[in-house]
Amino acid sequence: TLVMEKSFESHRPFVLEAETYRNEYFILGEEFYFFKRTQVVETAKEEVDAFGKFWGLAIGNLTPGQVSVRRGSEWIEVVGPQIIWIPPQAVVHWRLGQGPLTWYSYLSSLPKPSGLPEHPVLFQSYDFFWPQSVHDLLHLFKTSSGFTSLTPATHNPWALKLKRKLDTEFCENHRIEDYAQEMKISHEALTRSFHEEYGLPPIQYRNKMRLTQAMVDILMTGRKISEISQAVGFRDQSHFHQLFRREMRSRPSRFRF
Repeated sequence: TLVMEKSFESHRPFVLEAETYRNEYFILGEEFYFFKRTQVVETAKEEVDAFGKFWGLAIGNLTPGQVSVRRGSEWIEVVGPQIIWIPPQAVVHWRLGQGPLTWYSYLSSLPKPSGLPEHPVLFQSYDFFWPQSVHDLLHLFKTSSGFTSLTPATHNPWALKLKRKLDTEFCENHRIEDYAQEMKISHEALTRSFHEEYGLPPIQYRNKMRLTQAMVDILMTGRKISEISQAVGFRDQSHFHQLFRREMRSRPSRFRF
């Protein structure tokens, strides 16, 4: 069992009660947060997460049937104390089993620490401790083993090329048709290949990146929500709020400390 209470007893949590989960956030440093999530998965499902320019570390002590993560065309069941490193602009495809679920995460918009992987990685720590700083997090990596890369097995070069475009330009409003024309491939073929590789259409991928980036910016900055939504690429405020609530199961303002 992972016991975190004593490690964070000097920090006062910010509690977010969303429709389907509860988060307890702890500020460990500038742009470096920790949170505990508790939720109940009502129906077994698959989810695809697309992350913005921030990075994170997800930690869980899971029982069989709770969580699996995709690597290429195979699924890896996450059982026992396991850690997943999630770098900036990562795609992670999950299977969640029905029932209660608790997990923990570190979250930061600081530059990715030097030496850490460029792609998502699943691993174990046999000398686990709760990091209180980025330096501690680096030490956790050094005392860990059993690293399994979760890099998607990309077979289609067009899908990879489009992902790289979207990763660097997700705050801009270029049409997918324009990317297709630039690559000299049909819009339908490009969209289909991207969906097959990453588990969701390119527009949805870009929106997920924008929404997760907006969430982190709301948490970690004092900027107005309207400024943040425009900065990540949403011109229509009502559309942003609608998509945010659908994706995060809560209003954007609830993420403001």
